[in-house]
Amino acid sequence: MKPSIVRLVCHTSLSAAALAVVPAALLAQSGNQGTVIITVQDPQGAVIPGTSLELVERSSNSVRKAVSDGKGLYTFINLNIGSYRLSLSHDGYQTKVYDDVLVQSSTVTPLTVSLPVGAVSETVNVTSEATAVLQTSSTEIGTVINTTDIENLPISGRSISGLTQLAAGFNGTYNGLPEGTQGTNIDGAIANNGRTKYQGTISTMISPRIESFEQVSVVTDGLSLGNGFGTATTQLNYVTRRGSNQFHGRAYYDFRNSGLNANSWANNATVNSAGVWAPVRRPKLIEHDFGGSVGGPIFRDKLFFFATFAEFRQPGNLTASNNIFANSAVQGNFTYTGTDKANHTVNVFQLAQANNPANPGTINPGVSTLIQNAIASTNGQGLAYGTDPTIIQTSFNVPGAQLQYYPVARLDYNATDKLRMYASFIMSQSNPVGSYPAPFLGAAYASQNGNNFSRSFNVNSGLDYIVNPHLINQFKFGFLYNVQQFAASAAPNWLTVPPVVFNMTGDTNNRMSGINYSLPTGYEYPVFSLSDSLSLQKGAHNYNFGFQGYREQDHYYNAPQGFPYTYFGIASGDPIVNAFGIGTALPAASSTNQSEAEQLYAVLTGRISSVSGNNGYSQSTGAYGPHSFNLDEVALATGVWFQDSWKVLPTLTLNYGLRWDFTVDPHDVKAAYHNALIDSIYGPTAQGNLFQPGTLAGNQNPGFSLNPRPFHGFDKTPQPQVALNWNPKPNDGGFLAKLLGNGATAIRASFGLRDFTEPYQFYWDASSAQGLLYNQSFSLTANTSGATGTFTPGSLAYGQALPPYAVSPTSFPSTAPLANFTFIGGGKNVEGIKANIREPYSESWSLGIQRAINRTSVLEVRYNGNRSVHDWTALNYNEVNIVENGFTTEFQNAQKNLAANGGKSFADTGLIHTPILDAAFANTPTNFTATQFINYLNNGQAGTFATQLAGNGQSTPAYFCALVGSKFAPCATNAKFTGAGAGYPINFFQANPYAAGSSTAYMTDAGYSNYNGLQVDFRQANWHGLQGDVNYTYSKTLGFGTNNNDYLATADNFYTLRNLGKSYVPQSFDLRNVGHAYGTYDLPFGKNRAFLNNSTLLNEIAGGFTLGTVVTYSSGAPFLLTGGYDTFNQNDGGVTLKGVTANDLQSAVGIHHIAGHTTALALDPKYFTGGAAGGTANTALVAPNTTAGTIGSVVWLHGPNQFTQNMALSKLIPIKERYALSLQGEFINVWNHPTWGTPSGSLQSTTFGTSSIVTGARQVELRGNITF
Repeated sequence: MKPSIVRLVCHTSLSAAALAVVPAALLAQSGNQGTVIITVQDPQGAVIPGTSLELVERSSNSVRKAVSDGKGLYTFINLNIGSYRLSLSHDGYQTKVYDDVLVQSSTVTPLTVSLPVGAVSETVNVTSEATAVLQTSSTEIGTVINTTDIENLPISGRSISGLTQLAAGFNGTYNGLPEGTQGTNIDGAIANNGRTKYQGTISTMISPRIESFEQVSVVTDGLSLGNGFGTATTQLNYVTRRGSNQFHGRAYYDFRNSGLNANSWANNATVNSAGVWAPVRRPKLIEHDFGGSVGGPIFRDKLFFFATFAEFRQPGNLTASNNIFANSAVQGNFTYTGTDKANHTVNVFQLAQANNPANPGTINPGVSTLIQNAIASTNGQGLAYGTDPTIIQTSFNVPGAQLQYYPVARLDYNATDKLRMYASFIMSQSNPVGSYPAPFLGAAYASQNGNNFSRSFNVNSGLDYIVNPHLINQFKFGFLYNVQQFAASAAPNWLTVPPVVFNMTGDTNNRMSGINYSLPTGYEYPVFSLSDSLSLQKGAHNYNFGFQGYREQDHYYNAPQGFPYTYFGIASGDPIVNAFGIGTALPAASSTNQSEAEQLYAVLTGRISSVSGNNGYSQSTGAYGPHSFNLDEVALATGVWFQDSWKVLPTLTLNYGLRWDFTVDPHDVKAAYHNALIDSIYGPTAQGNLFQPGTLAGNQNPGFSLNPRPFHGFDKTPQPQVALNWNPKPNDGGFLAKLLGNGATAIRASFGLRDFTEPYQFYWDASSAQGLLYNQSFSLTANTSGATGTFTPGSLAYGQALPPYAVSPTSFPSTAPLANFTFIGGGKNVEGIKANIREPYSESWSLGIQRAINRTSVLEVRYNGNRSVHDWTALNYNEVNIVENGFTTEFQNAQKNLAANGGKSFADTGLIHTPILDAAFANTPTNFTATQFINYLNNGQAGTFATQLAGNGQSTPAYFCALVGSKFAPCATNAKFTGAGAGYPINFFQANPYAAGSSTAYMTDAGYSNYNGLQVDFRQANWHGLQGDVNYTYSKTLGFGTNNNDYLATADNFYTLRNLGKSYVPQSFDLRNVGHAYGTYDLPFGKNRAFLNNSTLLNEIAGGFTLGTVVTYSSGAPFLLTGGYDTFNQNDGGVTLKGVTANDLQSAVGIHHIAGHTTALALDPKYFTGGAAGGTANTALVAPNTTAGTIGSVVWLHGPNQFTQNMALSKLIPIKERYALSLQGEFINVWNHPTWGTPSGSLQSTTFGTSSIVTGARQVELRGNITF
């Protein structure tokens, strides 16, 4: 990291401490608060300066007083959300009182007040709600999920996070931006860690539940410069509930039971193996969610509290399974079905001794104990006999209950009218049972039961100091803590009885030994955040400047180490293989039968094929030891900003400002990370010489370097933002006045840059090369070299003393040559990060027109565009080359030879020469007739063929070494190749042969995206009990390298470095059409309603009902057609369209049911080999590209449209005075409508073009609330 950044961060932090004790103020509210802008006029529209203003929070009687300025303006900022009473008075005018001014999170409520002429003692009361439906000053774009929405919209469970996805522009992300741009806060403090941003941060680390949160706002564009902490460009602001002057609370119970739910379409459509309709019962489900909350005054008008405690319980059991040996197999009897379809039984002990009497002929005592303990644990119960008579599956029930806790507490203190503060605590804790069940039942295994545990909480506080009505300081501090433990409760048996792995055929989980343990791991991510802002109102300006900062420390606790894993099997060179010859010892056996017989013998006799384990690095000793290496990474940043909201004219607001962040590079505190610098990524090939075989001007001895801080932080981060909001008020009565209305239209436009941070996981990937060298491996390998760490194949059995291990590396290295790893166990991940990598940012712009339809409803039509720049993505510079080295021509010549030889061989017959292949297969001439390579030629797979010759993941060194010879050190040292080779250059196929046949991963800032969208948003404030929002977005999202929603940051859908534009494609969230409609309606029946309002009985029956609904429609997600043949390099070679176009294929997308299947075809049946029955792609219309040396058509389609609707019905039953009973029914997927997901685009797959249902069946949740 640059020293200058360290100083800047330190200086900025010190400045923050100073700001915390210096007065401050401004318009830009923090995410959990709102703003009210007052304009005072006389009846003729002239401004009235000097008007006395008093704004009183109705729930706490907290008072804010001010006087309008020379332009009749005043802005109340940093207001808690809720309802306020506003009084305005001026000599010569009547006093006007607004009883209900609504303040919402991240929202500006504009209010133009006309004071009637008269005496001050005369009062005009306005009882209707004043809301911010028409935004005439704010340029932030988003939506607010209010208390009514939270209480009455249908929600599965009690988390409200899903409601944030109803904002206009949401298509999987907000406005098509990468997931890393999303940020969340609770009460103004950071609410999600930065490490896992690749998973998206729409939800908070804690569960934001109905009973705990009052409101959540979503800002999708124009985010205030004082929000986001420099990590995000979109922001979700969650606001906890508060206490008030009146005691209030609830006790609730939510109930879910599978008996209330519908069965799914797939379950109802199931057909058995005989083709007979056999619907499957819906799975059993019972959930209880209950709790209570209370809030009120501790000291009236001064100190308030709110607290809630909730508990979720889901009783039940889990079915665990494992395998045991059949009794006959324990005796050495191996039964199999031969190629002659007959059953055969042999005794592996007898076969071994017949081959050599010195071979063990009885079961190993230690192994016998393991096997007999496992068999005894079943007590003969829960056994299932499959097609393999050697092993038996055992199933058993274990406790599987889910238990979760949700405590919340908050205090608000109004010390004086000038000093207000709050503190909140929100926690979620989960204690599931049965996460990692023991391998078998019984006391001998009970200590292996491992359960997960998670706990997350936010502790937030804030302080507002009002120096005077024009000068305000706001300080906020937050602490986020998240811990997750996996298999944490398991006893450390591995320390006394090290693990044993049977590797038995058919045992997919490898737990038959009973001592292959589930090891505990976990992580802990504490985050501190703080902000301080100063706001100053001066004339027509509302200035705001301030500071934000955060510090995140990521601890990851790796599994315990320092003990060996023992693997059973028959190693290469073990003479026992001669005992299991096919046709002699094993009549009519297949190679699979042979392998299983060998493995059965190896297990029963405890024959060890290898032993391995790891030691972890210790920073304190500087050496490896018998413990795990636990990650400890730190990320921190500070930011400063200035912004102004300038009322240029009474009808024109200009918002502008600049933010600047100072971001320290995430770094490894233990200084133990190794990675490859750029010259080691390229290896012998110099940068700029890519695809130039024979030009070796690069690093001839590439390696990993100890480099825990491989890139610098970011200090050049200017982020300007400018926006305007024009609220024209033509009063000439002409056409324009009729079109725009008198103040009924607002036009707003914006442009801005905002930085965001990438997931810290990306740093770990590249900076540690995925944990390359902070572990030391120790091993025993079966071979006859006699070196330390080896043993003669077949000589070592379970229970015997182990020889000394080979360890690698022997000591903690500062450098490690790649040559040490090439061709050994698949090599190592060659990864690094660009030394001058840049921080990503988004550039956004918008233009929108709002038109009030009436006082409570507004229609807005806006264009929103953005692009993200410098997104981090890992590129593979080891692309296989088949062009400049002539291999494409070589491949085509081999195709000609194959044709000349009748398809049986592609050997060089002297007519058409293939010198590359002749050299590669010089020691293995049978490859000229090998089916594998012939298939490559028939399918045009030149890239795959070349990858094999280059080393194929470092697993086939023989071909590459035959080309380059033993002068390439890894061939001689690691692959034991001794020949001179054919003399081809070592970078013949790839830039870096030390990662032979493999990829490299270099973290770059080459990613980018582009979004353009038309958004239509109809907002309805409360009108006769109806409120909600309907929005529609038509958009297009393209990008390169921004679709990396995995922890590796790989560039998805990548084709070639030669043309990155081919990978500029629709992103996974490119949903072209998305519509949301949500809202609540108080049905017009009963007391104080339009109908049936005169009868107590009818009110009890029909009154108090509220209907809530959420409707979502979207076009399908994009999917890529892949041919499956690597015709150009190691990536897919595309497809060939025959007489059809991509538009034809898109028009053919739809749902076609397959008789007897629970899946459907998502394309016209003519595009499948099996027609209406599906199958692989019909190659007469759509085929894999088979032309060597080319990339075919890159075809993207969008899947089937999707529609869902959820509904909720609530009934409020007054009990007595302030007490009421509320009954609710939540109907998720109310019509039980099947929604079909994105189909497979793999042409050669039998699931090509098929789609499965991605929504659950209708679920019904019943809720009861007693409120007061």
